[in-house]
Amino acid sequence: MLEFSRNLPLWGRIGLVLLSAMLAVSVFAPFSWSTLALVAWVPMMMALTGASIKAATRLGLLHGVCLFGCTMGWLANVFQSMSWSVYPLVLVLAMFSAIFGLGYGLAQTRWKGGWKLASFGALWWGAVEFIRSELFVLKFSWMSPGLGFDPHFLTSVVGVYGMSVLIVLLGLLLVCLRKPWLGGMGLLVLLLTSFIPRSAPEGSSLRVLALQAEFATMLRYQELVDSCEEDIDVILFPEYALEVDPEQSDKMRLRLTELAAERSAIVIIGARTDLENGEHYNSAVVLNENGIIGKHHKNHPVHFFNDGKKGELAEPVVTSLGALASPICFDNDYEGVVRRMTQAGAEVFLVPSLDASHWGERQHYMHSELFRHRAAESRRWFVVASGSGMTQLIDPFGNRVRSLPIMEEGILYATVPKLSGDTFYTRIGWTFPWVWISTSALAIAYCLIKLLKAKTQ
Repeated sequence: MLEFSRNLPLWGRIGLVLLSAMLAVSVFAPFSWSTLALVAWVPMMMALTGASIKAATRLGLLHGVCLFGCTMGWLANVFQSMSWSVYPLVLVLAMFSAIFGLGYGLAQTRWKGGWKLASFGALWWGAVEFIRSELFVLKFSWMSPGLGFDPHFLTSVVGVYGMSVLIVLLGLLLVCLRKPWLGGMGLLVLLLTSFIPRSAPEGSSLRVLALQAEFATMLRYQELVDSCEEDIDVILFPEYALEVDPEQSDKMRLRLTELAAERSAIVIIGARTDLENGEHYNSAVVLNENGIIGKHHKNHPVHFFNDGKKGELAEPVVTSLGALASPICFDNDYEGVVRRMTQAGAEVFLVPSLDASHWGERQHYMHSELFRHRAAESRRWFVVASGSGMTQLIDPFGNRVRSLPIMEEGILYATVPKLSGDTFYTRIGWTFPWVWISTSALAIAYCLIKLLKAKTQ
């Protein structure tokens, strides 16, 4: 395959990039053919291998434009009055694919193939993906090989970014080695081990009622709670279920404490909490029959929507039922908040979320996948209550056990075990990504110096 890639004409490289983008689009909703994530980026790697620096950069840009352009069209529903902004946003995201192509093309001036090129390509991919997802100002963590592939038992070891690196490495071994059997066997093993049955560890359980209703009145929420005849330990509301601060509204706080007393339950509700300077937090407020016992302020507010001030702490609320963690919606798009809560002793994750109905079904399905990977990284049960969906129950291996149909009001009742202990990934955090960034940066500097020396001779 290495010789084939080296001898490709330009039109063949463009064709492979388009094929790769088409396969990658199929990995995500509405198709959700997750197994394709193992091979979807391989044609792109074939197109880049043997290409010049300039050609590899342009091919990477083309792949990014096609992938993000086809998968992120629903953003026009989000920015309804500024739908044109989708085009520059897609171009910005595609620039990261171009940056990967640039670095990979530069590396080929030193290494024409083999283990060194494949290893560099995987580390460089991980560095670029991590910067796009966690360090870049837009923090866009969607549309990656690791996210597209179903949560794996290795997710608790290397995290979703590490899964991307592993998938890309095995794909590059197919492309860069003269005998590509090792990469092919690796991809096959990765696929087959996904089907190994795993039983979730047992622990004392909580009976959780999650509500799905977008911007409903308290009367409607009460009706949904009353429709459940089971005993309840926790009532979980969606994000922004309240547009008022329950700490400052005696009437609303009384209604919530009465609800907690009536069902002998703890209430977790998404609400505004106002500050004296006129700002506010987007908060998950935890109450029992005696009043407010804790809060979590959203660490990753979406500033386009007046989503409040950035919260700094990421800790569970310690209650009579255990340590309950409630990262809010977008907090779960990134690994840091969940990881810090797990380190702080979170036993179960009860998540208020909101994906507006007018954003469309595709957005809802895409966003629902991120919670699965956070559950697999932390090895914790997740219950997500989303305004219009997807309200879901996820086991510690990232399997969706139960969910409600999106765009419909309803309730999800589940018995959820509480768990403790850290995974390997929880303990090491961002160690792997910083290794990828530093190692690939040194490799690029080395290749650049060698290239400049060669040109001056």
